[in-house]
Amino acid sequence: MSNEMVQFDSNLYYEDAGSNEKLDRNDLAIPRLVVLQALSPQVQKRDAAYVEGAETGCILNTANNAIYDGEKGLFVVPVAYRRTYMEWKPRKDGGGLVKDHGLNQAIVAQAFKNPEKGGLKLPNGNDLVETGEHYVMIISGEIFSPAIISMSSTQLPVNKRWNTLVSQITLVGPQGQFNPPRFYQSYKLTTAPKQNEKGSWFVWCVEYHLPTVELENGKAIYIACRELKQQITDGKVQVSPPTTENQDSDIL
Repeated sequence: MSNEMVQFDSNLYYEDAGSNEKLDRNDLAIPRLVVLQALSPQVQKRDAAYVEGAETGCILNTANNAIYDGEKGLFVVPVAYRRTYMEWKPRKDGGGLVKDHGLNQAIVAQAFKNPEKGGLKLPNGNDLVETGEHYVMIISGEIFSPAIISMSSTQLPVNKRWNTLVSQITLVGPQGQFNPPRFYQSYKLTTAPKQNEKGSWFVWCVEYHLPTVELENGKAIYIACRELKQQITDGKVQVSPPTTENQDSDIL
């Protein structure tokens, strides 16, 4: 039967929406947003992981390989934050995440300062990297979706600045001034080059945008962020594991 003879009504999209399989947190994982560096395979044209249009300084969505121009940036609403220590195998040994240790002080106590690059080293030769993880909602017009951003090593100053920006927002309520939730405010994320005597790399840049409810479809976005925060608190959210693009402890 030709396409011209088929009678199609777009309302079928809505009618059939309930036919989707029921998925739980074991079936889905929140993707990551990472800044592409010179060592990222996505920028190497002869690498199997190469992504068309990817360049150093671009922002990559690890779920769908969407590329965002680092200069133009993108808009996000932060939802939640966690601080952790991640154990990485050095790149010269193959790289890769060994374990997310959370705030386990026992593993931190075993670590010593890396005499070559700074940071922390474990007796087994792996790197122990202090990391800030920001759960966010990516905003594109009326469309929004969750993601996570890891900031460590060269990105830690940006991590602290973002948390400071969040903490400095005050509103006035019935009992005086108060600090609203993270998802009260949206932010613009871009990237910028940095360099020192060891080399060059790109870092995140964070700046205030609009209060969330002032965004297009802002009230729905706020409610979605509120629900995501509760799911995170209840332990119902699974995130994609960090990749070597998050391993900026030895990008230089």
